[in-house]
Amino acid sequence: MARRFLAQTITVVSLSVTLSVVTKKSCYNFSPIFQTTRNLACSPSSHHWFHRGTTIMSDCKGPKENLHRKARASPYPGSKVERTQVPDDKVNWMIIWKDYSPVDYTAPSVLSGPKWADPETGAKNFFPKFNEKDGQVERSSHSGLYHVENGRPRNPVGRTGLVGRGLLGRWGPNHAADPLITRWKRDGSGNKTAHPVSGKNILQFIAIKRKDCGEWAIPGGMVDPGEKLSAALKREFSEEALNSLQKTKAEKEEMEKHLNRLFSQDHFVAYKGYVDDPRNTDNAWMETEAVNYHDESGRPQKEQGKKQLFTNYE
Repeated sequence: MARRFLAQTITVVSLSVTLSVVTKKSCYNFSPIFQTTRNLACSPSSHHWFHRGTTIMSDCKGPKENLHRKARASPYPGSKVERTQVPDDKVNWMIIWKDYSPVDYTAPSVLSGPKWADPETGAKNFFPKFNEKDGQVERSSHSGLYHVENGRPRNPVGRTGLVGRGLLGRWGPNHAADPLITRWKRDGSGNKTAHPVSGKNILQFIAIKRKDCGEWAIPGGMVDPGEKLSAALKREFSEEALNSLQKTKAEKEEMEKHLNRLFSQDHFVAYKGYVDDPRNTDNAWMETEAVNYHDESGRPQKEQGKKQLFTNYE
């Protein structure tokens, strides 16, 4: 994963909601503050685009506002490639569009054949099994069965104005994992803190600030072939959040023990499905599974006597 793009800062962000609101009242079954759009990497290296996957924090919008917009944006990330413009009323594959002529683009870094990328369709000894687990590669979609035309999978949400894989390594779904680590804000006596206006308990979650973009985001990333989701969630959180802290080896080992306990407890899936991502194409797209692990006993830890930076899981 993108070890060169670890977080520069990690913080605990507060929001005034009840936990039940996070689990039930959502946009596309996702928490209002965690809109499922993947974080853009500012690096020109397309290899790191594939391995970047943290979720940007943004406002939740309705279905019309989220109509596959980032997946139709130009220029294509990390390039000067302009997509064929796809109007809102032509996104759906069910709408006949005889003149549709998308641009064909796959990034050179993907075509160079790194281990995280598929070969081109039609390549020797490459016979992918779409809509199922293909060896160690998961090619099934959270959205259900997708169409395959001329040996290429078709984006289940609609047209993007670009065919090929762009910066994505896999034909079809490219799976990611997003761990949502939460706790209740508490005062010095350990009592839950309520918002002065709403009166609701304040729920906090862990966010990171990217070194490359300066964006605040949820730590997360791609699921490796054959890797269990639980392992991917913990690995990504450790890589992007834990490794960013200025701690000694002993301190990190102790925190690792706390994380092991946290990630082994009960949890719920906050979102599972398609992600409107600017890297998406007609033949390759991002999907994620965002899982909430709630730390009921998390306590703040001070770093360098300054602001609260991390939850110490005890």
